[in-house]
Amino acid sequence: MKHWSLILAAIALLVSCTGMVEDANTDSGSEGDDLSDTLPVCVFDFEDSKGRPVELTRLFIISDVLEDSPVLIEPKTPTSRVQVKLTPTVNRFSTYRFYVTTSAGASFSAEKNMYIPVGTRFEKTVELSRKLQTTPLLTDKSMWKIQELSSGVRWYNFEGVESITGKHQVINVLEADLDRNDIELKFLHFPDREKISDVGNSNSKYIAVTNASYGSGFTSGEPVDNTYIRVDGVNRREISIGPDDAANWYKHEAAVWLDGKEIGFIDMPGDPFGAIEYYKSTKYPNLFSSPLMLIKDYEKSNLRAYSRSFATSVSDPRTILAVTHDGKLLLVTIDGRWADKAYGMTYKQVQDFLITHFLPKNAISMDGGGSTSMFVSGKGVVNYPCEGNASDTYKPYKGTFKERGLVTYFAITEK
Repeated sequence: MKHWSLILAAIALLVSCTGMVEDANTDSGSEGDDLSDTLPVCVFDFEDSKGRPVELTRLFIISDVLEDSPVLIEPKTPTSRVQVKLTPTVNRFSTYRFYVTTSAGASFSAEKNMYIPVGTRFEKTVELSRKLQTTPLLTDKSMWKIQELSSGVRWYNFEGVESITGKHQVINVLEADLDRNDIELKFLHFPDREKISDVGNSNSKYIAVTNASYGSGFTSGEPVDNTYIRVDGVNRREISIGPDDAANWYKHEAAVWLDGKEIGFIDMPGDPFGAIEYYKSTKYPNLFSSPLMLIKDYEKSNLRAYSRSFATSVSDPRTILAVTHDGKLLLVTIDGRWADKAYGMTYKQVQDFLITHFLPKNAISMDGGGSTSMFVSGKGVVNYPCEGNASDTYKPYKGTFKERGLVTYFAITEK
């Protein structure tokens, strides 16, 4: 009897183990890493408003309560079912946002209030929409002030210790839904230089304005011809300097263009001559060149790939133009050079900041330093411009803010 008892126990153990393996692999969901034998796991089935599966090639999941947010999943093959390990930091209902890209390049999104139990398997069908989200884009809203400037335009303001740098920062972000028919983006050119307050107050339709590309020089003398500038179909500057002008030659290996409502980017790291020729060959009615792309198709750009490495430890004021997953425009200013108030960021820190807080698809760095400036209608200049000369560059500007006369600007304007 003892012998038979051992045999039966062994058979029972074998059946039990086989069942465990089958249970763990029953779900054939896709994810960047195979989590089929890992619990807890979340399984999401994505469908459109008519209940049809939506096969995706890229998924972002964003929530304030996730230990790591945003979460990026890129299945090896298109799939409508995704399984992913999520780690909520709280045990309650919370808001989760989903941003989906299909193999055809279509964009969908959803926002769900869900309770994901910690430590257990969770399955959910998510109905996606092509409609743009109306909630604020910011992934973590703590310490941010958010204000609606007009229909389709938001202004985000942050003043305090920022998590990426661990330093005091002053950051302003404009978010504009350019799919609307009542607002648009304009590229502006002022060959004789204008200060941002004068530009912002010059047209009652301007909702907000930021500085744009290089080419200003300083406060006197001829503007430096180091930037390709095309506005309304007319080439205003085509870069006449050469590599012998080492201080300015590196500032045009990327570009942003505008054609109607469409915004696009050009990136030619390490090829300054080729970049100029390519800009000349394009037909985009508006084009501003810049030193570098920061983010390309959700990935950080290689800061060492350009003629001048941008992988430096210098923290400075920065201005950025970015476009999000659902086509929204972001104009960002990060102040600096003000001790204990606005430290500024390195380019790498800017990359991390953008991905952590706004998740842009593409982002380009524009002119920074003393040129960084933002104007909001009815409020004036909302950041702290620090115009000065080269010897002042890394000194704090506490209480001595000055606007710089500039050649180019971006304006979000009513039609």
